[in-house]
Amino acid sequence: MRKLIIILAVLVAIGTGLIGYGLKGAEIAPEVALHMLGWTKKAEIAVDYAVTQGLDEPRMEEVKVTGTISNIGKREVRNLTITAIFIDSAHNRIIEKSVEYIATEARSLLPNERINFDANYFREATIPKTDVKVKIKVKWEEDEEHKAKIFPCVAPSKHSPKTNFFAKVKRYDYHYAIELIPEREGDYEVIYLFKENGSIVKCGDEVFYNVNSQIPIKFDFPVHRNSTVESYIEIYGLDGTILHKSIEKSTRPFREIPVREVTK
Repeated sequence: MRKLIIILAVLVAIGTGLIGYGLKGAEIAPEVALHMLGWTKKAEIAVDYAVTQGLDEPRMEEVKVTGTISNIGKREVRNLTITAIFIDSAHNRIIEKSVEYIATEARSLLPNERINFDANYFREATIPKTDVKVKIKVKWEEDEEHKAKIFPCVAPSKHSPKTNFFAKVKRYDYHYAIELIPEREGDYEVIYLFKENGSIVKCGDEVFYNVNSQIPIKFDFPVHRNSTVESYIEIYGLDGTILHKSIEKSTRPFREIPVREVTK
């Protein structure tokens, strides 16, 4: 009984900020205190993969990814889906391929379980040789909550709190621009694709640092006067957590769309 009382006293002290790991006077949420004590149990997805890129036949190149996905956490994940994203900037393409794998009932992954996966993408060879960037997107359910991450992470240890983004689109005669403004200053990874009249004109994967209301995420490029421009943008924290997804469409010049919340 005495041991239980001591443990509860420590937990209360942490939760009220009496012992704040050097943060004197700071309050710590109870769930954070539990995490500090190692009492929280959650799933944790780890991805290990390798990419090979070489000629498959004359003038054709194969990009192949093989790897392993593991649940190194303490909770089961269900409805696991894996997507290989091939970002081919040289050909203005982003190809997403769902990865099939053999899993247990409900596509679950128990703690300490792992599965192997592979996917490939064929393209015309380029001269000089250019690389295709490959990212792995993993979605799953944990305690009835939907989660998603992208790998490899830019900074796995850097926690990315949830934040809202607001989009501002400017469309002029021969110019298109979009700004994505966060409520919270931070560093973000962005996968983007822009189409003009159905054809991809710009795509890629880029990291933006120190983003805020004065220095937003921004893309701009020339367009034809009466063309239709579509944008597809996904924003991630540097730990790989997906934060927002934006789909925009602009059809007329001399138009400025006011700031609004990005579609989640």
